[in-house]
Amino acid sequence: MRSRCGRRAFRASPIRCVGERIMATGVPEFREVAWRACQKKYSEQKEVDQQQIQAQRYKNEILPKMQEIFAYMQELVKYLNYLEVPVLV
Repeated sequence: MRSRCGRRAFRASPIRCVGERIMATGVPEFREVAWRACQKKYSEQKEVDQQQIQAQRYKNEILPKMQEIFAYMQELVKYLNYLEVPVLV
């Protein structure tokens, strides 16, 4: 399985994800930047995935239930208007 940040295995150290050039330099600042970039990329992808899951759940579960409730309320209003019963709120 390819990782989100390069050619290494999933959940591999982000230091290895960015390629061999950064490893060859041995400069800790480059490694830190690579680590933060990979973490940010992973968290952004996780957020996108979660939004897609929420959108799918809304479409499949929540929206049909809301439409059902709306139809029920419309029918109730129709009957109340027909009977002309005063409703106290």
